[in-house]
Amino acid sequence: MSCALEDYYDLINKLGFGEFGEVWKGLSIPNTLGRTEQISVAIKIFKKTCKETLIANELDMNNELKEIQKKILHPNLVNVFDVNLRQGGDTLLGRKTLVMEFLGGGELYDRIVSAGSFSEKKAARTICSLASALNTIHSKNIIHRDIKPENIVYRSTDDNAAPVLVDFGFGVRGNPTPGNTPSNHINSVMFHDKGSKHALGTLGYIAPESYSHQVYMNKSDIWSLGVVTYIILVGFPPFDNKDRLLKERTVRGKYYPLNTTPWDHISSDAKDLVRHLLDGSPNDRYDAIQIMEHPWIVKHCGNVWNSGNGSVSNIERFSSSTSALVPMDNSTAMYANAKLMAGADGKSIASTKGMSTRRSSRCESKVADDATPEETKAAENAMEIANNDNDNDNVNDRDRVIASETELEDDEEKSAEFDTDYVKRIARL
Repeated sequence: MSCALEDYYDLINKLGFGEFGEVWKGLSIPNTLGRTEQISVAIKIFKKTCKETLIANELDMNNELKEIQKKILHPNLVNVFDVNLRQGGDTLLGRKTLVMEFLGGGELYDRIVSAGSFSEKKAARTICSLASALNTIHSKNIIHRDIKPENIVYRSTDDNAAPVLVDFGFGVRGNPTPGNTPSNHINSVMFHDKGSKHALGTLGYIAPESYSHQVYMNKSDIWSLGVVTYIILVGFPPFDNKDRLLKERTVRGKYYPLNTTPWDHISSDAKDLVRHLLDGSPNDRYDAIQIMEHPWIVKHCGNVWNSGNGSVSNIERFSSSTSALVPMDNSTAMYANAKLMAGADGKSIASTKGMSTRRSSRCESKVADDATPEETKAAENAMEIANNDNDNDNVNDRDRVIASETELEDDEEKSAEFDTDYVKRIARL
């Protein structure tokens, strides 16, 4: 089989470019790769000068995602099509590429900027969808490490389109560790980046344990989701990412308090969830399933996760006039995506206005015949959330950075709660 990108996809127009490469809109060539119809895709073409380890990690993580989707087609995770094709010929001299679905609904960032903040119902359903997506990748020991509104994109411009988690370029496979989780929840997942002196991620979204010890956990993604939750409820972030003491404030959990004026109209249940997501202790911080079980989520989304038997309930309760997911058979035209990580410093993003999208009446669960009960449960869970009539609708600093000690101006004082044995302590080894 040829590995030349040109044998399977036509490049249509460039959507953006950045430090790592460029992103193109493409169309599949009919009667290739088992598909009879053309589908719209987003194609990332990596620069030859890009560091090989960075490309390898991004392709690795997306290949993991592709393998997950063979059994669980999750409506809130971006669909990956190809990770092994090269642009410029079927040789090792060709540029490496990544082919993904093409989403056309814009970023969560833009919807927050437009709306100012979300209603509690809209916010709860957005967070529930994202928690379900995180539960799926965390159950496979994958940590995203860069959850933020710019990495949450919609499949269409409809108000009730599904939010989709994208950009796994910072993703990493962690090691399962004993954790403080209920028996029907996944164990904690942890990755200790011993080779780095700096935290990886985006300023304002990095978890305390990552700042202090370059430790990344499934709970680190949850912290970032907590920042997103805070933002979509009141329209501004819990931390000032230009604050020179941002690292110290994060480590000590000194986010803007929830008893200030903007929070007056927010329910106590919503505030309670935010507190559990922005808990400075990873062991006490919620996991993805606990989010779905929280009273605030249950109130607006129903009992999506049945903790009694570890299964999903109320599968047929909600339906949507527009699909959150295109059924993934070979003849389906995919949605279009104008935002697929061009790199750390993406310099242009094409407008998605006027792009046509194809919808179906509702989501259908697609699970492989050999899927385990846990995988089947996760797929049904995702479908339940996607078939809610999600009105989903982003926040300030767009700069994706590696947070350096110089930028953060490390304060002399160290938080007493973080001792030299921190890594072992949080993993309860």
